[in-house]
Amino acid sequence: MTRRALASTAYRAAVRPFKLADIGEGITEVEIIKWSINEGAHVEEFDSLCEVQSDKATVDITSPFKGTVSRLYAQPGQIVKVGTPLCDVDDGQTSTSTPSAEPVPAPSERQPSSHGLLEQHLGEPSRVTPLKEIDKQHALDPQDASQDGADVHSTPAVRRLAKERGIDLTSIEGTGKAGRITKEDILRSMELPASTVIGTAPEAPRETETIPVTGMRRAMYKAMSMSLAIPHFAYSDELDVTALERVRTQLKGSTETKLTLLPLLIKALDLAMREHPLFASSLSGSAQEPMLLKRASHDISIALAAPSGLYTPLIANVDRKNVIQIADEVAGYQAIVTHAAQSRPAFTQNMLRPGTITLSNIGSVGGTYTHPVIPPTGQLAIGGLGRARILPRYVDADQTTAKQAALTSTLAPVLPVPRMVMSASFTADHRVVEGVELARFVDRWKFLVEHPECMLLELC
Repeated sequence: MTRRALASTAYRAAVRPFKLADIGEGITEVEIIKWSINEGAHVEEFDSLCEVQSDKATVDITSPFKGTVSRLYAQPGQIVKVGTPLCDVDDGQTSTSTPSAEPVPAPSERQPSSHGLLEQHLGEPSRVTPLKEIDKQHALDPQDASQDGADVHSTPAVRRLAKERGIDLTSIEGTGKAGRITKEDILRSMELPASTVIGTAPEAPRETETIPVTGMRRAMYKAMSMSLAIPHFAYSDELDVTALERVRTQLKGSTETKLTLLPLLIKALDLAMREHPLFASSLSGSAQEPMLLKRASHDISIALAAPSGLYTPLIANVDRKNVIQIADEVAGYQAIVTHAAQSRPAFTQNMLRPGTITLSNIGSVGGTYTHPVIPPTGQLAIGGLGRARILPRYVDADQTTAKQAALTSTLAPVLPVPRMVMSASFTADHRVVEGVELARFVDRWKFLVEHPECMLLELC
């Protein structure tokens, strides 16, 4: 065999894969929200590549080098694990390949073509008899038509069933292929009243839409699945916020910030944490060696609902802030949610750091009681605030008289007075928090809420 050598020199661009790096907070995977570039686009160093969603926040991923994006490894909605490639970037540099030689047979020595081999093996071409042309307009078996020539299509078994049951096939609307009457059509007509058989078609089944769980809902799915490992126990009480509402009304005229009850309730929670420092701690470590991290600051998260999901931004160092400063921060977070409309709020990862306790105001949507679920962030408790309502209650000074009136029918009845009442429901991690510890903590917080003048003593 004559050997021929083919040599070529190829110049290939150096393609650099960009792998997803660890973005902190123990994140192991992220979801691609959107790409800022397409394949073939040129990027400079630090240009935005894509936006990803972790369990905690939305993060913008930038390019570490410049070049042309030659490949995207994931589509929006897909999950990418840390350490796997996000995209390939062609940096424009070239490398030379090594020449190669490969024997090529000469034309005279080449093997016969496949057609020649086939002719040698089979001899003369086989003759194929064409099939008769089928009339598509009469594809149905003639037996499918009724004997009397009516335009009714069914099988002999179905016609026999209809004859046994005394059913006229011309009164049945078939649901089978090409309008064929099936056994189910016969049985269905026997269940319907006679007046509804003619001209009545079965209701078409409604389609079920399959929607993938993505974005914040997927993060919530994962977080709540992890929360199942936490033994929850609940504690509820009722708050008389009448006096606190009077204080709020007096203070709201002295500041431009919208002052609601929430900043006052957050400050009261901070003061209660000073006497119960366990709730300024978070759980860390492994299941075999758990640890409590006692923070020097009081970091309280609040729950805010947005169209894209539920967010818990952090109010850090509450112990060093006054009520107006807390109100400013709450109003700022609420403005971020409002400005986002249907998109994701522009919370930074620092804003969404976990606190040691969370307050969720379900009363803003009309709820009264709830059973909040502890997020798997290491925090020990979470509280849910119900809607404030005006209800009849006996004031503290009348408790003894009211009790005597309830037990003795000879005393004149004591009349209740209208009070502003709010329910509060707390849930704690029973692996670390004892029931009596949560009860005393919430009871101290309740006392400060119902006696706001005592909050001044704590602040002085």
